[in-house]
Formats: sequence, C-alpha cells, structure tokens
Amino acid sequence: MRRIVLCDLDGTLANVDHRLHHIKDGNNDWDAFFGTSSADTPIEPVIEMVRALAAAGHAIHILSGRREDARADTEEWLARHEVPYERLVMRGLHDHTPDDDLKRGWVEADYDLGEILLAVEDRNMVVNMYRALGLVCVQVAPGGF
Repeated sequence: MRRIVLCDLDGTLANVDHRLHHIKDGNNDWDAFFGTSSADTPIEPVIEMVRALAAAGHAIHILSGRREDARADTEEWLARHEVPYERLVMRGLHDHTPDDDLKRGWVEADYDLGEILLAVEDRNMVVNMYRALGLVCVQVAPGGF
C-alpha cells in the first residue's frame, strides 16, 4: 500500500550548522539564515533512508519551516542532492507560527492520519507533536531548540 512519509528539511535532510549563528545568541537575522541555505551540506544517512522509502513506493512530502521565499533555492538544493519528493510545503512569508503548531495545522488540514507511514524530524517539539497524533516518528538528531 502506498503511504506518505512526512519529512523535515533543516536539521533532518540538510545540515544547517554553518548558518545557525544568524539566529542564535540574540541574533534574529532570518533573512540571512534562509538566504544561505543553498550552502547546506546533505545529511547523507537520512537522504539514503528517504530514497529507500521512495524506492519502496512511498510518497515523500517535505514539510519545512523555511519561508516560501526560499522555495527556488530549496528546490534546487533538493535536486542537486537527489532527494526524491512529491510535495514541498513551506511556511508563508510572514508566518511566525511555532514549528510544532505549523506542522500540526498542515497535517490536520491536508492528511488522513491513516495514510501516513511515518514522519522524519529532528526537533523535539515536532517529534512530540507527531507522536501525540499517534504517528511513528523517526527522530534523526537531538533537537532541543
């Protein structure tokens, strides 16, 4: 049966360590944070897992907290690193909703929970939200931020 895999991007598929300084220690330069995303390095083990899930026939839907104005760079990055996906959902330009609430809203509005095989995520609060919905969630890194 074809099912959906929900997958995060930043910190899950893409290593964002090189740009975290833009939003840490009192910095709030989200334009610079998102504007340097094309230089992210791939997190290969997670990308390999996503490729295997896609090869098994599952639909990969990327739910990203990145702003919509980063879509072109994001799509180029995904293509360059050969990340298979059927759908890319991104936050609105002026949407500051916390990631767990943002993704819960997307899931509740757009999906039947029974069609979701699993979620792949790094942030604790989003992992906890998926699990509270009764979904299996693979947490790929500690994400206490």
